[in-house]
Amino acid sequence: MLIDSQLKRIAMILILGTMIISINYYYGIESNKHLNYPSYGAILDYYPVGELVYIQGSVIEMDSSGYTIVDKYHNQPVIINVSRKFPGKLGDHISLLGVLEPSYHVNDVKKSHVMSGDKYYFSLKRSLVAIIFLLIVFVYYWKFDFKAFIFRRR
Repeated sequence: MLIDSQLKRIAMILILGTMIISINYYYGIESNKHLNYPSYGAILDYYPVGELVYIQGSVIEMDSSGYTIVDKYHNQPVIINVSRKFPGKLGDHISLLGVLEPSYHVNDVKKSHVMSGDKYYFSLKRSLVAIIFLLIVFVYYWKFDFKAFIFRRR
């Protein structure tokens, strides 16, 4: 009976793990097709000139005519020039909605959201600290029983 229940648990864990991995894979592959506005996938595939597109990335260059954003899409760097005065500083993370023009140029920005580089990295570090804290609390209150293959309260 114990072996049977362990096999059922292992099978259930494998089924749930496979489902979660499948859903994450589908989301990663298909998410850009379901956005309200085209993003880097559409820009690199069929380049929708004159359409409203969603762009995000880090500012790498600023001059009098605008600024340049860079982001990686499937390990391929995408560099976009934006014709607008930038309200931040070099290295800030920006996401914007604008009209795509020829030669990787965005004009007529409708919406933009700027997050300073310091705030961006602070939010990542804060999330890491929260995960470590939750892991410590979990280990303090729970232990794993390898014989029964379950978590038990201490």
